[in-house]
Amino acid sequence: MLAVEEVHVLPGRIRLKTPQLYDKKIAAAVHLAIEKLMGVKYSRVNYYTSSMLIVYDIEKTSKASIQAQIKEILKNIKKDKGLVLMQNKTYLNAIKNQKIAQNRFLFYGSLYVVFKIKNALFGVFPISRSISLLVTASVITTIEGYPILRRFFKNISKKTPGLSDVLLRLTAISLVFLRQDGMGCLLLSLKYISDYLKYSTEVEYLRILHQSIMENTELVTIETAEGQKILTPVASLKVGERIHLQKGEILPIEGVIIQGKAIIDGMYSTGQLGILEMMPQDYVYEGMKILSGDIVIEITHLPQRREKIYPAVEDLCIYQKVSSYQEEIGSFSIVLAVINYLITGNLLNALGIVLLLCPTASELAIHTGINSYLRLLGKNKIFLKHPGALEKAAHINHVAFDKTGTLSQGRLKTPIDHQFYDNNTVKDSLRKDAYDLIKALRKQGISKLSLLTGDNATKADHAGVALGIENIYSECSGEEKGKIIEKLKSTDDIMMIGDGINDLEAMCHADVSVGLVEASCDKVKLYSDCILFQDDLYKVADFIQLSKKSYRAIERHTNFSKMYNITLGVLAVFIPFNPYTAKSLNTINSLLVLLLSKRIEYFSTEGSSRYLREAEGLG
Repeated sequence: MLAVEEVHVLPGRIRLKTPQLYDKKIAAAVHLAIEKLMGVKYSRVNYYTSSMLIVYDIEKTSKASIQAQIKEILKNIKKDKGLVLMQNKTYLNAIKNQKIAQNRFLFYGSLYVVFKIKNALFGVFPISRSISLLVTASVITTIEGYPILRRFFKNISKKTPGLSDVLLRLTAISLVFLRQDGMGCLLLSLKYISDYLKYSTEVEYLRILHQSIMENTELVTIETAEGQKILTPVASLKVGERIHLQKGEILPIEGVIIQGKAIIDGMYSTGQLGILEMMPQDYVYEGMKILSGDIVIEITHLPQRREKIYPAVEDLCIYQKVSSYQEEIGSFSIVLAVINYLITGNLLNALGIVLLLCPTASELAIHTGINSYLRLLGKNKIFLKHPGALEKAAHINHVAFDKTGTLSQGRLKTPIDHQFYDNNTVKDSLRKDAYDLIKALRKQGISKLSLLTGDNATKADHAGVALGIENIYSECSGEEKGKIIEKLKSTDDIMMIGDGINDLEAMCHADVSVGLVEASCDKVKLYSDCILFQDDLYKVADFIQLSKKSYRAIERHTNFSKMYNITLGVLAVFIPFNPYTAKSLNTINSLLVLLLSKRIEYFSTEGSSRYLREAEGLG
């Protein structure tokens, strides 16, 4: 065991060092493990210096506890690092993207400051005034800005398609230096700060999400024929194998208990409240939670692989419209520039027309708009995992709910003697915010509401009538819920809100699925499109409303950028613009789009606050 050196200590802050961290994969796995420790507020692991910084809450943990847990992590991390990294791939990618955006922002921001200082002290270098350089810069900018010209450039370099993109970017960056393009650097720095803020929000919510999920959710202990216990991924399990489960764990499979006994909560599996004592030969289902006991199960059915294809941003209708516009404006600008050159014989003015009509800002409006939308959701304690879900969320006209644990309390309370008993029943009362949510959805014009539950018809009808939900489906299995949602989806844009394993099939078929971080089982948290980080169902209404507002704003911004380009492009036919002025005006278009997109982060909802609703109730 390698030693862990204590570098420095402050109240609530400790820096440690160990040679094990020189291994990049071990450093990443250690960072992920530290993030899950109780009381840790922030951590950073540096594999270059083999050190780790941990900031913690002194009221929740201590220096001695942190050090002891880190030593235990380091003891086991070498053999487990592959599994840990596999489980947390999305989180690691978000951290990587955050660092890339931060470095690019610092690079272009610093370059902008350098150009400003240099120009103030020494003026512009003579090379920047070169006509040939100006023409070259204009041509490169034109190729980058028009899809039709990018494809042409790639076609003439088919042998090295990847190299053509690299050369194009390197040439563009070189021209930024040669022209000392301060405005271009400012635009790029603003773009990357927008990316950085988006990824920072993603990292923060993924960190909270992972902390809320039980350790080793996708791993399970199997028992070999020799009696050895090995931690293995759920995805690699086989029928007939035996797994060992203890208190607090959730069944990842279906099977028969062959050894031991346990008190089990079946709410996340069946959707019905109740505690059962399970003995050898009893059949258990995926999603059941062990409240006490220790059992060995022989696998009879493996968990169903649920994969949902998420649309990329490039597949959105709004993006397709922009792509069509880029194709059309590309042909139009070339024809207009050629006609202008034939009439005037002025090549620079023809280049100016092409630059003014360059449609890069319309595409930028979508990407920066989505970044701001994700930041807006983050501010409202809403985390959308897949940006491509924006379009569906903005057009939702039908919302389906699970009942137990979603619209109702569905929480098991520990008795006074802290013991669970067989056949315990729990009062299943509707949540106060469920009434508020239904009222808000109807106010937004969403009148199609459905209730899908595993409960009997009496309980389902009682909840449906109380909330004003007309479409009620009772005694549904998980598979039946999925079929119902698939049928409804054929005519409507549907959102499914659930909390248990028996809701996963329906959530995978829905256009948008939503889970609550405090109420949902771990698999729902992992597979939901959207997670609410505040225990308030009204956030669903906020999510839909903010999605609609943001989508409409992005549409307006793309239309603005198009009109800006076309107006100045047509104006350039009558009033000559040199390429430098044309490029500057086109850059201003992008800057305006960035500023307009930033406004999205400050959108608000109507009466979304729980406190505001309580105040209205008091009034």
